[in-house]
Amino acid sequence: MGAVSSYSLYRPVSTHNMDWETADWGIATADLAPAAGHMSTPRVDIALYGSMVREYWPGLDLQAIQRLVTVGALFRRLAAIHWSSRGLAYEYVEEPMACMRLYLADLSETNLTTKWTK
Repeated sequence: MGAVSSYSLYRPVSTHNMDWETADWGIATADLAPAAGHMSTPRVDIALYGSMVREYWPGLDLQAIQRLVTVGALFRRLAAIHWSSRGLAYEYVEEPMACMRLYLADLSETNLTTKWTK
């Protein structure tokens, strides 16, 4: 399976900013996931995405794409925690800690609402 560029597959369903810093590197889980808001809401039309990547990943169904959205959201929150943690090196930590509490709430909600399988 080769990597499929999210750049070539993204079709805007609504207006979203995309972070192209690491576009075209590996699977597009973080690009499929929302940058903010409910973590399980994809930022692309997953039916359209599925129809376009099926040539490269024939076994990828809509349920698997939704799982990729969830995993991508987790990756985005982990990256956000990393970014916020840089602010903990300074005297005033209120803002990074407020962000961390939001990320914890997101991660807790996802853990409670996602049916994890082995």
